[in-house]
Amino acid sequence: DAVIVDEGQDIFDMASLDCLDSVLNGGLSDGRWCIFHDINNQSGLFGKFDHEAMDYLASIQPVQVPLRTNCRNTHIILDKVQKSLGADMGTRGAGAGPKIREMISASKEESAKLLAIELVELIDHGGLSPGDVTILSPYPVGDSCVALLPEKIRHEIVTLDEYSLRNFPSAKTSFAEIANFKGLENEAIIVTDLPPPTKGSQYLAMHYVAMSRARSVLSLIQRET
Repeated sequence: DAVIVDEGQDIFDMASLDCLDSVLNGGLSDGRWCIFHDINNQSGLFGKFDHEAMDYLASIQPVQVPLRTNCRNTHIILDKVQKSLGADMGTRGAGAGPKIREMISASKEESAKLLAIELVELIDHGGLSPGDVTILSPYPVGDSCVALLPEKIRHEIVTLDEYSLRNFPSAKTSFAEIANFKGLENEAIIVTDLPPPTKGSQYLAMHYVAMSRARSVLSLIQRET
């Protein structure tokens, strides 16, 4: 009877729209549907954005409502994302918040050492519970710097999958690939294994998604290439 789609930029291709059209009462042209999307900053992590699909949706002449109020991120995180990525994340924000924590490493091994220190700082000294912290990487856990953490620390980190996400946030510190954490959030986000953002970089969408998942604390452990 109706379709509501979140993360709509992931289905802006004609095959996906044809599928929705075939099952929706009245089809996309006459049916009831709502698609939330961000084609400017989050396209390309799943599939490829097709302008033909976007033009088709526009031709149906739906009501278009821009969402400009940011209710998740602090002012400092908004400012960091806008300055380093040139991405518009809306206005207002959710309060002031602590400063961004930034570190540069020269290797995966150094990133693991910095990550271990950062976990101690945030949880043992900073007062956050382990479940308030999520580590994000562009790679699976076995290929990320998390794999090089001491076993005692690794044991306290849960890798998010389809099952564990049902009870997110967990009691433990969590790890996820950036693409799989899109649409989610946590109090503190530690972004690892990405190079510092540069104009035109292939990683800009990943930077945007990862950094914008943090509600209050954002730590960046960036690796020089």
